[in-house]
Amino acid sequence: METIGLRPLMRQFLKRKVSIERDTDTVTLRKMRAEVARDAVRPGATTDEIDREVHDFIVSRGAYPSPLGYLGFPKSVSTSVNDVIAHGIPDDRPLEDGDILNVDVTVYVDGHHGDTSSMFVAGTTDESGWKLCKAAQEAMEMGVEDEYGYYVSQIFLGHGVGSYFHGQPVLLGS
Repeated sequence: METIGLRPLMRQFLKRKVSIERDTDTVTLRKMRAEVARDAVRPGATTDEIDREVHDFIVSRGAYPSPLGYLGFPKSVSTSVNDVIAHGIPDDRPLEDGDILNVDVTVYVDGHHGDTSSMFVAGTTDESGWKLCKAAQEAMEMGVEDEYGYYVSQIFLGHGVGSYFHGQPVLLGS
């Protein structure tokens, strides 16, 4: 059996400079979006309200929220509260003090999608809540470390983005 390294396989996913520059523009928009979401997350707010605020921000910047209408998804962002792993649909339930919320947004601007998610706390939380938020942030940046005692869900896949919303490479357990 012949084996090959990953480099030849991954070469097909390399992006041209213009693609990277467009991706950088979407990253800037996503970072600004995270600030809008952060300001909207508070006890008593609903995830519907957060969805509307982020939606209005995205559209006001000439972008489009990629999830809206994608495979029938009815909202502009995914909001996962507490034990919901991913892709929760915003609703009218008020957030309670201490709720932990993941807001997942993909924006489409200038022919490219940019995808990110951020963890927030409505009000205050205990040490384990802050630990979870810190682990989630670090996992997004470098991978989950065993020291946190959390695990990577094996039922969801990570994915590439660019001129497509969900694409190659598919990342198992990310």
